[in-house]
Amino acid sequence: MLRSPKAPGRHHLLSSYDERVPSYYDFLPNAPTPIHIAGMQTMDWKLGTYSNWAGGSPPNGTNIPGAVIDPATLQREFYDYSTRRGRLELDNLGNDPVRARQLDRLFRVFLEEIIPNELRAPLPAAYVPAQTLAKIGYLVYAYLLTRLQPSDPQDPGAPPHGFGRDF
Repeated sequence: MLRSPKAPGRHHLLSSYDERVPSYYDFLPNAPTPIHIAGMQTMDWKLGTYSNWAGGSPPNGTNIPGAVIDPATLQREFYDYSTRRGRLELDNLGNDPVRARQLDRLFRVFLEEIIPNELRAPLPAAYVPAQTLAKIGYLVYAYLLTRLQPSDPQDPGAPPHGFGRDF
């Protein structure tokens, strides 16, 4: 699929992750930056969503299929690759009023069909133990990040863990 767009396989790619950093790095302290990012890309376009989990954190345990994003925090991007500026991802059309109906339908299909039926499809049984360990590790990591404080109270930009100024 990577060598030729005509090779058999899906016509799109999916991605999803939570962008976790200590809260003191959030540039929007009064309205925290959405951490849950999900996207879909084809040869013709790319869409992205940014949101927070309902309740403010990803679900505990392994019942990820029941996870729900907070619709009030949903932000979206859409790039039309038929234009040069779209391919350079300079023109975000995610809230374009001319395309509103078409984009609303596309984003609804992405959130209500693609994510639950493809992105969250069950893995083969052989991979479930590794998936469970990865989820537990992630939840511990996310929890620990919420507890980090700057090492020098006079300099909140001097973290103890290598993010930011040290890079």
